[in-house]
Amino acid sequence: MSSNTFDLAPASIGMVALPSTLLIETAELLSTINSLTVDVPFECVVSITSFLNPPIGPFTNVRDEFDFAVSRPLGTGFPEKDQLMSTDISEFHQESTEFFNEQVFCELIRADITEWNEALNRVPLLGIMIAEEGTFTEVSQKMILDLTVKILQNQQVKGVKVSVVLQELSAQIPMRARIAFPAGQNVLEIKTIKNRTKITQCRLIQPKVGTTSKLFIAGFVRKNIQYAANPTPVVPACTTPDITLTVPLTINCSADITGTVSCSGVSVSGATVNFTTSVGTGAVKFFPNPAVTDVNGTFTATLTAAQGTSGTVNITASATVNGVQVSTMSSTNLNCGSPCPLLASQKFFSRVSSGTVVGNDLVIPAVTFTDDDGNNITAFPSVFHYYNLFINGMIQPNGVVFVSPSQILISGGAVLDSDDPIALEFVVNV
Repeated sequence: MSSNTFDLAPASIGMVALPSTLLIETAELLSTINSLTVDVPFECVVSITSFLNPPIGPFTNVRDEFDFAVSRPLGTGFPEKDQLMSTDISEFHQESTEFFNEQVFCELIRADITEWNEALNRVPLLGIMIAEEGTFTEVSQKMILDLTVKILQNQQVKGVKVSVVLQELSAQIPMRARIAFPAGQNVLEIKTIKNRTKITQCRLIQPKVGTTSKLFIAGFVRKNIQYAANPTPVVPACTTPDITLTVPLTINCSADITGTVSCSGVSVSGATVNFTTSVGTGAVKFFPNPAVTDVNGTFTATLTAAQGTSGTVNITASATVNGVQVSTMSSTNLNCGSPCPLLASQKFFSRVSSGTVVGNDLVIPAVTFTDDDGNNITAFPSVFHYYNLFINGMIQPNGVVFVSPSQILISGGAVLDSDDPIALEFVVNV
């Protein structure tokens, strides 16, 4: 007999950590029932010193060759009376016997299995107070397989072919295996194991000399393992939900707001939180709205106020937990300032020849300019943010050009060609 040790697809160690907020004195675990089928091979050799009925054979095949003598003259160089005496190599003769032995075969009578199954990498469940619960991904199996087999051979008994029992014997086979559960399967406990013993080879080996025969047996144990895996806590439904909201005291146009949702002191994940304000959705918006709590029961949203929104604003956050609605309100002071003005450009065109020299300065009256549409103007804009003067396509520096509603004055004059184009651009409110 021989020991059998096999590693069946060992997997990496997996750990399960439940949310640390789930500290529950009494809880249920919800898991899935799965099935895993593996084959654990075995083999052994059993000695047989005696038979109830001896096997017949095996008889070996026999082949006998025979020849005939011939005599031939020896030829030149030998006396005429001498002859070459030998067998005739031009012929081949034999007598052969072939036996068709009956194969010795086995029948499996009984298989007794005693086994130990022990978790190799069990990890306690974290964050839940259920005594002794944990998960694992691998088990070590130690088994003793006691086989009872019947050895038979078809023999002729009074002219009738019958199966004759040669011997009935038992073999004890120690086995060991390491079984890994499929990836992603964190096993809580093994529910049941069904064993099916299969024999693939059973051969009687009879020596030519001696009285001890050997029986070689090979096969496997097919194990169907049903187990509970991937436990998740079933938290009792609470009836006292709570929501918190944290808002900055002052918000300049945009800021993040945060909060939590809990129930009976336990954080609630996946809760939908809606936001409303006392000034309506046009002046204040939230993104996202609604927000969803994370695994720690926390939610975050960004508040954005429209330009020109200011003053005290009340913000309400609400959620529904286990059919119970809960809400809370916080206030903040919005200070988003006035809306930005809309700007436009007004452009006017003339030529240097339209100006006159006054002292050392060049003065070009507004009435000599036309607008974008080619219409004559009477005055430049009196209210504007800034202006740019271009002479012959070149922008003029600050401190040289002075503009009033009636004219442009270029201090100190300039050496210009009379046909040089002049463009004056004003940036004004729409």
